[in-house]
Amino acid sequence: MASPQVGKDRGGIGPVAEDNTFSERLDLLSQELERRMSADKIISGRFARAYVDLILSERHGGGLGIAQAQSFTMMREPRLYALWSDWLMQCLARHLETRHEPQLSMIHHAAVGLWLAVFMADAASVTNEVELRHRMLRLLPW
Repeated sequence: MASPQVGKDRGGIGPVAEDNTFSERLDLLSQELERRMSADKIISGRFARAYVDLILSERHGGGLGIAQAQSFTMMREPRLYALWSDWLMQCLARHLETRHEPQLSMIHHAAVGLWLAVFMADAASVTNEVELRHRMLRLLPW
């Protein structure tokens, strides 16, 4: 029986290739966030609206978010979580002027929590996901 190659996981992709693929997905997220923000003419809350809309709508055909398998991998791989965390901190710093109100941070974190709940559950068990997304968006300044 051949032993697995060092530096490769069971799927045959090594950590460097996995990191690069994950980084490419984060770049797609950044591009989509920027596209949504540029269409939003109200500065206050712009990042929060784009982020909430993007992460909570990708299940419904958006397709630009991090694939579910990669999201799961991120939760178990500290290096991928670090890439995501660094990406998010850079986004938050870059868009500081759009998110100066404490309520915006709370809604942003609530959206991440809802995304995680939906991700960890099967679709049938989260019956009000779309309504919660709409309610979060209505809480943001327009």
